[in-house]
Amino acid sequence: MTPARSCTTAKSTAIKLAQLKPWAICHSGGSASYDTYDVLQHEVYRSVVREYDAAQIGFCGGHQVAASFFGATLGHMRKLREKDPDHNPGYYTGYYKEGDLPDSNRS
Repeated sequence: MTPARSCTTAKSTAIKLAQLKPWAICHSGGSASYDTYDVLQHEVYRSVVREYDAAQIGFCGGHQVAASFFGATLGHMRKLREKDPDHNPGYYTGYYKEGDLPDSNRS
């Protein structure tokens, strides 16, 4: 039988990674816009994403950050077309958002 592996949630630093020696890393985003991610400027985090020898996955903003460290360009989704509804006008007014994906439950 394979021993159980624990899951630890931590705002990691290189020192913590060296201590924890994780077998996988999940990168999550925050509520900040991609253009204000200060983490994009952190060389230690960049090197962890690019070089740490463990499985890694990014969710939401974490995926965007990881992709940017491998050369992807980040940006807003497309502008709304003339007849597109803006389901959340208080958040990036006039731009398509993930919540705007077709949903059969919407009227």
